[in-house]
Amino acid sequence: MVCLRSGDLRDEIVGKVRGVLGHAMRLADDCRKYYPVLGVRRVRYSVSMCHSGDTARLPDIWAEMVDPVRTSAIVLAASDVNDAIIHIGPKLAVALVLLTAIAAVVNHLSGSGMAAGAVRAVLRAIAQLGALALVVTVVIDVLWASILFVLVMAAVAACTSAGRVTGKPGVIRRETVNTALLCLIPVGLPTLVIVALLVATGVLPMTGLAIIPTAGIMFGAAMNTTSLAGKHCLDSLAERYGEVEAAMSLGFLIREARLEICRHAASTALIPALDQTRSVGLVTIPGSFVGMVLGGASPAAAAAMQLFVLVALLAVSAIASALTAEFIARGLLERPERAR
Repeated sequence: MVCLRSGDLRDEIVGKVRGVLGHAMRLADDCRKYYPVLGVRRVRYSVSMCHSGDTARLPDIWAEMVDPVRTSAIVLAASDVNDAIIHIGPKLAVALVLLTAIAAVVNHLSGSGMAAGAVRAVLRAIAQLGALALVVTVVIDVLWASILFVLVMAAVAACTSAGRVTGKPGVIRRETVNTALLCLIPVGLPTLVIVALLVATGVLPMTGLAIIPTAGIMFGAAMNTTSLAGKHCLDSLAERYGEVEAAMSLGFLIREARLEICRHAASTALIPALDQTRSVGLVTIPGSFVGMVLGGASPAAAAAMQLFVLVALLAVSAIASALTAEFIARGLLERPERAR
């Protein structure tokens, strides 16, 4: 605890504190544009006290802070990647290899046929996340490049859903390309419209740092919903086609007859989003909440952001499910004969 006995000494120390914290504030303002900076709120609070002349509590505040000489260095370090939770190094590589081996062995022993697929998925994830880190670092500061990257994400998500719907994931054929163009509507359109509205209303900042992760989360939810809804609808129609013919014999149009079956099948694709929203905070702690808290945000701000994400995912998933069911009922999305 610092004890200030002389008024002159007190003023001299306060002046030095102002200088150090002012320098830290300038560095923090540069860093917080890109990263949530740990401790910036405490620095801001102390600087405001110094400038307002309220220095009576300065020793107490100072005792709660880090060494003033190291404040600017710590602010800069906090803007870098923090490995306080996951330590990047050889141990992490070993852990990833062991977890991949466990997934492959369990899939092999259970006879699921997904052992090789699990290994390929991990290898793809490593390559894609590495590429993502490099690309995002380049495009995140340029708005038009960020928008272009979002459009590429939408196209890839549509192709992934098309592969699942046609029963040929990863295979590029004419049918898959046509299906991908159609899947672009339920996968990409809801997300693009919602993100545009959020930016237009000022809820979401018009920066790549805000647009890319928000759109990416929504694309992922729409892609999963479209894939599940499409697969379930087509499987149900193949199994219950007799019911479709019976409905048509009673005067139903083919769209109406197929939609009666597709509605229930497509609704099952909404179960993951509904369960996630119902159980948040009680069973699961979502990644957005954890990431913001670890980045230095307050739990209240992280909870508000996570609530926004969950509600947005529900909206995107509902639209994607309804559009997919409608397309299949109209015969626009079909599974090729050789894939049935």
